[in-house]
Amino acid sequence: MESVPQVSKPTFNQLKELVRNLSSAEKLRLNDFIWEENIEIPSEHQILVKERKEKSRLNPERLIDWDAAVDLLTRND
Repeated sequence: MESVPQVSKPTFNQLKELVRNLSSAEKLRLNDFIWEENIEIPSEHQILVKERKEKSRLNPERLIDWDAAVDLLTRND
């Protein structure tokens, strides 16, 4: 059995390093574990998403293509 470093609460960067050292199979198992967690989405976030979906439904021309959005956000004008 491998020795696991004892860390009370790893920093995000420490956690990233630990994950980098996992095998592909272990990373997939970790991913499954994370998504099995019951994550509560705050009601404020749910309301915001519903409002944005409704705005887009009522005014679809406000939407732009993903590639166009990336270009717009990364442009150095």
